[in-house]
Order: sequence, then structure tokens, then C-alpha cells
Amino acid sequence: SSGITAEYGVSKTVRIVNESLSDTKVTWSWPDGDLKFCVHPQSLTVGAGSSRAVQVDIETLSAGDKETHLTCSLENVDKPLKLFVKAVFRGPRVTIAGDKEDPAIDFGFIHFRPNCSVQRQFEIINHDGVHAKWSLAEVDHCVDKDYGQSEFQFSEDGGEIGPYEVRPLHVIFRPHLPRSLKTFIECTVDNGTGNKLRVVGEIQEPNVVLEKSSIDLGVIYVGVPVKSQVVFESLNFADSSFNVVSAEGSDKKFGHIEFDQMSGSIYAGGTQTVPFRFTGREAAKIDDFTVAFNMAGGKVLALGIKAEVRGLHIIHETPDVNQIAPETGAEQLEAPVLDFGTTEILKPTSRVLKIINKSHIATSFSLRVINFDGAGTSPPPLSARGLTNLSERTFRSASNLLTKSALLDPKSKSRKQGDQEYWKTQLKHNKGACFIASPSSGYLPGNGVTIVTIHANSDMWGDYSDVLISRVGDLDPVEIPIKLNAINSPLYYKLSNNNKPTVRFGSYPLNEQPVSRTVHISNQGPVDIRLDWETFNIVPKDDTLLDLNFYIGDAFPDKSGKKEEVEEGTDMIRLGVVPHEGERSTGPFSFSPDQCVIPARGSSKVTLMFDPQYGTGKCDGDYHSFALAYQSLRGNKNTPLCTRMQGEQVPPLKIMMTGKVEVPEVVVTAEEHGFTFKLMAGIINSRVKEHTKVHKMSLLNGSKLHLQFKISASLPFTLLDDKIEYTLTPRQKIKLDHGLVLSEKLLSSLLGSTRQSFRLQYNKSEGNYVVSEEGKVEVNIEEQLLHKSHEVNLPDGTVKTIVQQVPEKRYHIHSHLLLHYNNGHEQQIPVHCRIVLPTFYISPEIVDFGTCLVGQTSHLTVRLINPSNSPLRWTSVYSGDTDEGEFKISPPNGEFTRADSVLLNLTFTAKSCKPSRGTYTFTGTPGNRTLHLSLSGVGSHDERMQRLL
Repeated sequence: SSGITAEYGVSKTVRIVNESLSDTKVTWSWPDGDLKFCVHPQSLTVGAGSSRAVQVDIETLSAGDKETHLTCSLENVDKPLKLFVKAVFRGPRVTIAGDKEDPAIDFGFIHFRPNCSVQRQFEIINHDGVHAKWSLAEVDHCVDKDYGQSEFQFSEDGGEIGPYEVRPLHVIFRPHLPRSLKTFIECTVDNGTGNKLRVVGEIQEPNVVLEKSSIDLGVIYVGVPVKSQVVFESLNFADSSFNVVSAEGSDKKFGHIEFDQMSGSIYAGGTQTVPFRFTGREAAKIDDFTVAFNMAGGKVLALGIKAEVRGLHIIHETPDVNQIAPETGAEQLEAPVLDFGTTEILKPTSRVLKIINKSHIATSFSLRVINFDGAGTSPPPLSARGLTNLSERTFRSASNLLTKSALLDPKSKSRKQGDQEYWKTQLKHNKGACFIASPSSGYLPGNGVTIVTIHANSDMWGDYSDVLISRVGDLDPVEIPIKLNAINSPLYYKLSNNNKPTVRFGSYPLNEQPVSRTVHISNQGPVDIRLDWETFNIVPKDDTLLDLNFYIGDAFPDKSGKKEEVEEGTDMIRLGVVPHEGERSTGPFSFSPDQCVIPARGSSKVTLMFDPQYGTGKCDGDYHSFALAYQSLRGNKNTPLCTRMQGEQVPPLKIMMTGKVEVPEVVVTAEEHGFTFKLMAGIINSRVKEHTKVHKMSLLNGSKLHLQFKISASLPFTLLDDKIEYTLTPRQKIKLDHGLVLSEKLLSSLLGSTRQSFRLQYNKSEGNYVVSEEGKVEVNIEEQLLHKSHEVNLPDGTVKTIVQQVPEKRYHIHSHLLLHYNNGHEQQIPVHCRIVLPTFYISPEIVDFGTCLVGQTSHLTVRLINPSNSPLRWTSVYSGDTDEGEFKISPPNGEFTRADSVLLNLTFTAKSCKPSRGTYTFTGTPGNRTLHLSLSGVGSHDERMQRLL
């Protein structure tokens, strides 16, 4: 049984079945314990083969899971029967509950103060029909042990409740301290079930803090009020108030603070902002300045003020060119550096220096470059400053600049000439670079910004370092580093296309005498520069990507014999990886001398040679080359202010060169099908010797030279003509008939290989061609199927059209007709020979004579066909039965001409009544192709099989 209320009994019926043949007496008994039993009847007699019902009553005074056994004793049976009994009993269920919408007791928000209390209603409910004893208390682990007593007072904390009674109660909560209340009230029931009721609430007292306990005003200036604000923030739902007390601290004398509001209210859960003004009285760093606030409830808050009070304050900035406007608000955090980056020589560039006065004090400034100052004192004209982004660089149009006076004055200079003259003057100290500040001095107003443009130019490559000294008022001078990386060379070629200097030599015949060109090179720089020339040829279809250069010591030593001071580190092994542009070469271009010196502010000349005797090489005579002049410095010595690389470390001077070596050749034109011809394999070894092919060709000398040459053919061809030497004048044209003879021993070598592509080499000792990877005769094999149709007469007199696929093999031989010129040049004209291997087929391939009279000879025919244009010899051999019958063919062998066929007569003579079978095998040469003709027939003594001849 389950869910049985205490003090209430439960009855169950148990049936006893007697399966024996005699009556038996039954007596029930049970153990003593918590469970009480009553069995009706306790003793009874059960008849043989019948059954009796027994009622078992059970009750208990305590709740819980109950288990025991009833003993059923049987008369005349030693071992009694056991009846297992299990039941679950529970006591009365009493619960406490809050509102229907919220089952918990919620005290809500409580403003904490001495002796504050809150009351809430709740109910206690008996869910069963019995009386129950109950008690209420806060859960033990939730009780505040520090105060020794509970914060809850119940209208009733225990008693007895009637069946199904609902009783209203109330509880008074007196908090000991502010907090978030989260606890439980537990209802305990004697011998029954109670529950726990959740209790929540929020107990708070006013809690106000400062959003910032310390305010750093940063840099301020004497006498200049700075506005800020203090923010009070309420952290709970209790109202509060504030009152400004006073300012304290050791730095109180350095500043003064004024609040817009000296007192005020702060509402629960909100913020209150109070503006104030702070004024610095003298230059000092304020760290100990505190303002006290009295808060409601006796709490005191303190606000710390920090500031750096300054007098005259100057800031130097080197912004980007696009950020030079005075109204730029962002302050540069890094130390100012005038870094011009990487610039090309002889191209002026500029950077901006902003001198910012952060105070109200007006003063003056002056700027000076220590080392690389200009030779002149005047600032550069607008067009020579290299400032391409400033608004002041908007010039008038060219038509406005060409005034009447400028056009009439022959000595007047263009703007470009004037700019060049200005920088030439500035760089005349031969330092390689100069820096000019514009303006170099001036007036700096209070809270003002002065923009100074620093102009830079150079006439020699190198990494330059300098310092710009800025003096403002009576402040200490400020040193601003200057950096410039000047690139490119001061050398230039005096050529019309100096942007891409190129020397074009034109076309010259092979073996012509060398041709020279003179190239002038000017040096605009202040240092002598030594050039070492290396030439490169641009090779077509060159797939090289990178060149690895390996240097030991000085890569380009001085060849003049003068000893120069060797810099430290030049004896080391160095590797350089550069993009591959061409192959280093010694011809056909060269320089004389291969090493030369271009003096500072001067010029020199070199001779560039083009040698047509160098030949054609990989470039086929059409040379697109270039030369690299590696630049080394004479007397150069690096300093902390200027370092210059040289040799392979700097980009070399480049000049392009073009020239063409023409190899005079005749224009060979073959009539009809050119130099492609077709031969039949059967003709090569025939008696008519038709393997000779006569070509009609014309030879034209299109050059301006007399050409002398010999004609020959490469293997496996030979020339039939006796005259092989010819001389052609310019523009002369002749016609020739030359016979090309194909070697008779070639076919056996062709048939000896089974590969699709191979090479043949002529073996002089054997006098034959052999397959060799190094052979000069290239052979390719082409196989194809020919679709041939023909008609066949069947034994029943009907005609049938049969389509057969006949394999055909072709050999393609590639060689050359050669022209050997007297200058050593060899001209090759491709020759292509196609040799068709003969083929043949038989129709039909199976012949059945059927049933024939024994002793009588039957006749049938088949056709042997050669569909190719090559002659063919053939033979036949029989294999098969001869005892039961005899097959014969006529003729047994023969020879085809091209595209020929022959009719073969077949006979069959039966010797017995048994079937006979045989096969004729046909072999064709050249090629040794084989065919098979299958024959069958059977004999009979039936005279009806006799055939009329």
C-alpha cells in the first residue's frame, strides 16, 4: 500500500489455495513491532482442492516505509508459508505560503535606521483530515549568530491545526544591519511533512561615493582658470545630501578652487554633477590639494586635485605634410624628428616644423642647421621647394609667367633654370646635401603656432644626419634630429633619350669589322666616381628568376695602380641576390676602357664596341643587351654624419644596347608539295628503284652580299646530282632540280623497331641503320584503320556487301637539306618523308563448302585485295586436315602492284563423310603482315549432293 495516513488502517484480501487431496488447517501469526495486524479469520480450515479468502488489516502510529512478513502455519507441514508485506505511511502535510502571486515573503526595500521594522502576512495550511502539531523558525544556517537572536517575530510560532484548516499569521522583521536579505522560514510538523518559505528583502542605508576621488587637470597655466566637475553617485535607493567644507593640503597655496554649488541633495540611485573652476597661482606641480565634503549621516568624502602649473610652454612638432594646419588638435607624442625618408638626388623635398606656444607669452625664435647648411642665406623660391601638397604652392599658369619683359630679355631664365641655379649655389660647398629653414627666425605670438618649412636637397647619394637647433625666448635650445637618405646617381648620359639611355647599332653582316660608338657621361656630384662595366645579353625564353652574386674582398678594385685606404669589412665574403635580367657576357658588346673615372662636377667619355664577329649565339643574332656600370667612390670616407655605400651595394648605372648580326641565307622555295614527299615501302626495294625523289626548287639571294655555298643532304638521304657548289650575286635567283635518294637499307631497320618513336644511327661497320638514342634520323610511326567495303558472292547465289577495317602503318622520317656557306654558317631546310607500309586483306575470311559428294571436287573463289599504293609480294601456306578431305588454292603466291587485287580459286574434294577443316596463312612483304583464311566442308555418299559442273 502507498500513501497511507497514520492512525488509519488499510485492508487487503489474501486467498489461500489448497491443492492437496486432504483438508488442512491454517493458522496466521506475525512479529511484534511498529506495524499492527489483524487477520480475519486468524485460524481456518481449507478443504481439499478448494480455496478460502482471508482479510488482512494493517495500521501504524509512525510514518515511513514499512516491511515485514506474515507467517502461515499449515497442519502437518513442518515448513510454514511466508507472506511479504510492504507499505508506505505518511503523516499529515502542513505548509506555509505567502501571496498567491508570489509564494515568498518579500519585505521589499527597507530604509535602514535604528529600531526599524516591517510586517508581512502569510498563511499556514493543513492539507489532510487529521490534527497536526506544527512549529515555525528561521532556517538555522541563515540565522545571524553575531546578534544572538532572530530578526523575525511570528504572531504564532507553533501549535495545533485542525483538519483542512487555513490559518492567517503575520511576521515582524527587525533588521540588524543593511544587506540583501535572502533566508527561509521552515514549518516543522510532528510525524508529518512541512515546507520552507523563501524570505527576501533589500535593507539599505544612504551610500554616496565620488565618481573620481582624484582629478588630474594635467598641464595648466598661471592665471588661466580650468573648468572641471565633481560627480556624486548614489549607489542605492536612499536619498542623501552634501556640503562643501574646505580645501586642505600642502599645495593649497599654489591654486584656488571655486564651486558653482556649495551644497545640495543627491537623489536615490542617481548622480549629482557640481562644476568647479581651478586657477593656478604660480608655476608648480600640485599633488597635495584636497577638498572635503560632509555627507548626510556623518560620512566625509575627499576630492584630490592634481595639476602641473606652467609658465611659458613651447612644443615642437614635425607632422606629416597633410597635417600642418594650425588648428590640428592632436599633440605629437613622439620626440620631433625631421625625417625626409628616401628621396632622389637633385629633387628638392620639404618637411614641416610646427612651433606651438602653449602659453599667453609672446616671444621670438631662431633656427640653425649645424653641419649641412646651405651656402646661401635666401629661402628657396616657391617652385624650388618640392612642396607639392601645400596650398601656397598653387602657381599661376604658364601664360601668366611669360610676361612681356621676360620674352624680350634674351638673358632671362626659365623657372626651371632659376631653380637649378639656386640649388647649385646652395650645394657649392660640396657636402652632398643641404638643409634650409624658412623662415629661420621670427615672432611667436601667445597661444600661437608658427609653421616653418625645412627644405632639403642633395647632389650625391648617402645617409645624411644633422641637427636643427631651435631657440625660443630664454628657454634652453631644443635639438631636432634631421635624417635624409638620398638615392640615385649624380651621373647621367648625354643622350637624346636619357630617361632610358639606349645605344642602337643597327644591323651588320656576320664577321663584319667591329663598330664603335662614343658615349659622354657627366657627373653632377661633388665626388669622383669610378665605373666598372659589365655587359649582359637578354636571352629569349630565359626562365631564370634570380642571380646569386658571390664577392670576396673588394668586388671592383682600382685598376690604375693607386693605393686607396681600405675600409673595415671589405675583405669579407658577401653574397648578393638580385633579379635575373640577362646572362653576363663578353660580347658582342664591350666598353673601352672597362674601368674609368668620372671627375666631380665634370665629365668623361667611353667607347662602346659592337663586334658582329661574335656570331649569333642564343639570341639568334638579334641582340637586346644592357651594360651595368658599378659605381665606386674615390677617396670616400664614411663619417657619423654621412655614410655612402658603393660597388655592388648601390644600384649600378644602366644603359641599353641593341644590335643585330645578320647571317646571309638564301631563300629556298620548293615547288609542288615542298620538301614533303611520300614513298611506298614496296617501291624502296623494288627493281624500278623509285625511291629517288626529284625536287624542283628555287634559290634567291635576298642579301647585299655574294653568297657561296655547297648543297648536301643529311642521312638517310643523299643527293643524286653531281653539281653541289653554287655562287649567287646579290638579288640573284636560280632554279634547280635535285634528286633525293633514300637509302635502300632503311626499310629493314624501320621494321626492326616496335616503338612509336625512335632514332636511327648509321653503322658504318655493318653498313646498316640501327636504333640508337643518339641517332640523327628521327622516325615517328603513325597507325590508322582503313575502312574498305566489297561485295561477296555467297554459295546460295546471293551477293553481300562487307565492310572491313584494314590496319595501315606509316613511317615519318625527318631530315634536312643542308647549305654550307663559305663563312662557316650552315642553313638547314627541313625534309619530311612519309613511307607507307603496304597492307592487304582477304574477303571473305571464312569459306564453308557445305555438304559435298564424296570424290567430287567443289569450287569457290575468294579475293585477295591490296588497298594501298605500295607494291606487295605474298605467299600462302596450308595447315589442317588432309585425311578426310583435300583443300587447294590457286595461285598459291603472287605479287601486287599498287591498289591491286587477285581472285583466288578454292577447291574441296571430300574423301569421307567426316567434316574437314583447314587454314591458309597468307604473308605479305614488306611488312610481314599475315592473314588467315578458314576452310570447312563435309562429305556425303548421297547422290543428291552431286553438283553439276
